[in-house]
Amino acid sequence: MYLPKDRGNKKLAALVISGPFGAVKEQASGLYAQTLAERGFVTLAFDPSYTGESSGEPRNIASPDINTEDFMAAVDFIGLQSYVDRERIGVIGICGMGVSR
Repeated sequence: MYLPKDRGNKKLAALVISGPFGAVKEQASGLYAQTLAERGFVTLAFDPSYTGESSGEPRNIASPDINTEDFMAAVDFIGLQSYVDRERIGVIGICGMGVSR
C-alpha cells in the first residue's frame, strides 16, 4: 500500500492496481502505485493469485474469473481503511490484468 505524504485527516480516493500477466507487485504495478500516491491517491499494488508472493498451485495461471475475484478482494480491503473514501475507489489493470470482468 502506498499513501500520499500530506494526506491530512480527509478521506482520499483510492486505486487498486495489478500489473501485466506474470509480473509481480514490485514491477509495473508498484511503479504506477507509487507515482499515483505521489499525486494524492491511496494505492494498493498486489500480486494476483498464484503469482509472486501469492500462494497456490499451479503457478502463473491466467484466469479472468480469478483476476476479477482478486480485484474484488483488493477493493474490499482498501475500502476498509479509515482514510479511504469508499465512494471513490477505482481499479487499474495493466495489460492482461485489464481483462477482468
